[in-house]
Amino acid sequence: MPSRGIPQSFWLTMVFGLLGAGIIALVGFAIDKADEKDAHIARAGAEEAIVAQLESGRITLADLDETDPLRIRLELEGQEAPEVEQVAATPVEPVELVDGDPTLGQQLFFQNGCQACHGETGEGGIGPTIAQTGFSLAQQIDQYRNPRDVMPQQPPDLVSDQDVAHIHAWLQTLPLPATIVPGEGTPQ
Repeated sequence: MPSRGIPQSFWLTMVFGLLGAGIIALVGFAIDKADEKDAHIARAGAEEAIVAQLESGRITLADLDETDPLRIRLELEGQEAPEVEQVAATPVEPVELVDGDPTLGQQLFFQNGCQACHGETGEGGIGPTIAQTGFSLAQQIDQYRNPRDVMPQQPPDLVSDQDVAHIHAWLQTLPLPATIVPGEGTPQ
């Protein structure tokens, strides 16, 4: 006599389907948590670099955006953001430079801590994408001397024009990432 109930194969399919869906959900959750952890580590590293620049006096709290979580936290801890006097940008004089050396440029990029904001390969992070920068060398030197946004100023005695030429040469050798991080200083 045939059974009028639901076939056993249906129940097995349902059980394995639910198990599979549960496993997929757990894997997705684990991946999401790993992404959050990576983002947290990146933010912590960037904050560490900014705090080091604050402690060295290269930047002040006033250089950070008023809505920056790090600035807000430091102000709550009792540090003050002094008013910054607006200084007129110094014009960039044309310079005669030796062609930049990409290998030396890579060393200088890391030596100067550029990766803290712009990523290991100029892909961007806190700062904009600078791999395959659209800036000319003169514009990049101007960005170092009269930075837009929150980039700390880099005077010639800290990073020479020739050092900028080396870094610029290295940035041109990097692949353009799939996702571009925009910045206020990107050329039109």
